[in-house]
Parts: sequence; C-alpha cells; structure tokens
Amino acid sequence: MGTEAEAASLSRGPRTYLWWVLSRLAMLVLLGLNTGVETDVNYYRLSLGSGHGMAHTLVEYPVAAYGLIDAVWSWLPSTNAFLLGWLVLMLVIDLAFFVLLARSPGHPRAVRFWILAGPALGPIIYFRFDLVPAVLVGLACLYAARRPQVAGAAVAIAALIKYWPAVVVPGLVRQARERSRLLIAAVGTAVVGALCALAVAGWHRQFTPLIWQKQRGLEYEAVWATPAMILRWFRPHDYTIGLSAYESVDVTGPGVSTLITLTTVTEIVVAVLIGYAWWRRRRDATPANGMWLVLATTSGFIISDKVFSTQYLLWLLPVAAVALLFDTSRTFRRWAALLLATSVLTQLRYPFLQEASAGMVLPTVVVTVRNGLMIGLFALALREALRTPVGD
Repeated sequence: MGTEAEAASLSRGPRTYLWWVLSRLAMLVLLGLNTGVETDVNYYRLSLGSGHGMAHTLVEYPVAAYGLIDAVWSWLPSTNAFLLGWLVLMLVIDLAFFVLLARSPGHPRAVRFWILAGPALGPIIYFRFDLVPAVLVGLACLYAARRPQVAGAAVAIAALIKYWPAVVVPGLVRQARERSRLLIAAVGTAVVGALCALAVAGWHRQFTPLIWQKQRGLEYEAVWATPAMILRWFRPHDYTIGLSAYESVDVTGPGVSTLITLTTVTEIVVAVLIGYAWWRRRRDATPANGMWLVLATTSGFIISDKVFSTQYLLWLLPVAAVALLFDTSRTFRRWAALLLATSVLTQLRYPFLQEASAGMVLPTVVVTVRNGLMIGLFALALREALRTPVGD
C-alpha cells in the first residue's frame, strides 16, 4: 500500500510536470525536422479567408468544428499568428488533460502513458482539431461512473465537433452507475447544440460532412487499401495515388471499387460484433469493462473506414490513458504498449515517409505493419469486451 501511495504522489509532483514539458519539447523538435504537418491548419485559414460563408466553407467538418476554427481565425487571421495561436490552444488542451489525469485517483501509469503518447504520434496532435473531441471523449470516460452528467455533456459536445464520438455512447452508458443521468445530459446537450447549428447554418449544412465522407475514395493508408498498395509494388502502372477533390490521398486501380465495398461490409460486421459485446455485458457497470467496449468500438470504426488519416490514432490515446487509471492488468498494459507502437509507425509513415520523398516500398511496409497492428488492437479489445459473463 505504501508503495502505491508513493507512486501516486510522484505522479502529481513537479518531476511529472517536468517530464510532460520535456516530452512536448521533443515534439517541437520533431516539428522542426518535418514541417509538413501544419498543412491542414493552413487550409483552415485559407478556407475561412475565402469569404464563401459557413454554408460553403470547410463543409467536410460539422458546424461546431467550423465555429471552433473560426474563433481562432477571427482573433488571429494572419498566417504566422494563426499557426502560433492554434499551437498554443492545443498545448493548453493537452496540458489540461494531463493535469486532470495527474490529479485523478488511480495508477501513475496513466500519466506516464500520456507523456509518451505525444512524442509517439508526433506534432500532428497539435495541427488537427481532433485533439478536442478526443480529449472530451477521454473526459467522458473518466467521469462516466462518478459524474454522469459531465460525461454525457462531454461526449455530446465531442460528437457535435466531429460526429464519430457518438459511437462510444453505448460503452459509456454501460460504464455509468446512473445511466439515465448520462443519457439525459448527452441527449439534452446534443439537442441544444444541433438546434444552434441548425439556426446558424441551415438544414443541409448538418449533412455535408456525411455527404463528403460518402463521396471520398479509398484513402491509401486505410486498412482495406493495403491489398491495392501491395499490388502496386508489382504493377506500379496499374495503381495511382493522388490528391482527390475531397482533400484525401486516394489509391485508384483494378479492384479498388471492390475494396470500397468491403469497407462497408466490415462496418456492418463490426457494428454487429460491438452490439453483441454490448449485450453480453449489459449487466456489468465496471469502468474497466466499459473502457474495453469504448476502445473496441473506436478501433473498429477506424479499421472499417475507407479513410485512415494519421490523426485518427488520437481518437484512442486519451481513452487508453484514462483506462490505465482503472485497469492495470497485464493485458491492458500490453494493449497500451501496442497502441504506442502503432502510433510511432503512424508518425513514421506521415510525415517522415511521405510518398513523394520516400519511394514506394518502405512506406507501404510501414503502413501494412501499422494496419496489421490496428486489426490486432481491435481484436484484443473486442475479446476483452466479450469476456464479461452473460447476464441472466
């Protein structure tokens, strides 16, 4: 007991914060080695400066995300000021989540994991807005059992900013002791947010992110793009990679349409498996089991999508950090280590091994291994979610 208390005390001490500072300085060094990760933030600024209005600007993102980006741009419209302001905002969000972990009761492994998570995935964490909904989902997982209203509001706000967090609600509900309070807070916040978005942007604008996603092709880092990328080694003239009209780098060639169809099939299969796992643990309310279901749902969503951007790994990292507060089993420690390894490979693939500068073979090997690890992460999380005994 004394050793555990001492470890918990150290996780809140000045040395811990110093490690966070050093890890984030390392991320800035990585940013200096390859500055390509800020392209999306520049795209945000240029889009907002076009003067086309909310109905026709950044339509691939929900209205709440547009509002977040526009708030920064309104204060800091120049190029350098916008980039710096964006970086500072994301650093503050990162630090706030770190402080929350450090002050939460639980194991110090959670704090150490978050310190390592930043350098593992790299500075892209700060140059996409995915950090905001990801941290909100982590917050929802942290408070689902203790403060269900806070958890419900947090996941609803996250889903308003980027729609994917809606898929984790079943896992949060099964984790909460007062499930009705969580659901009421989530639904209430979502309704208020949706009505505000509808009032300022109109009906059609609520669906443009879904329409945009549907019209995208097979992104070359997606799990189901792996066969096409391997075939490209042997038949380079049959497969091409290029930037599409939907701001993604897609692979095209023989069989790609079939692979896109398989992404849809996989989404259905994953949804059925997650639904079955949710049913099996319907009588269980332990935080650890709830975390496994959230992680299985999120990783399943990632591997079945036809797009797999680098920042998608960020969707898992805050939840995994929170999970380490509740689950210090050998199984989860291995899962968390595997996630860090997957993050390192993802950063290696982008930005360090971009297609234009790294040739064909090495980037494809890296992304193939990374995608294999992602499938493994989903399978392990689903297995743990399914291990809960069936209720009576």
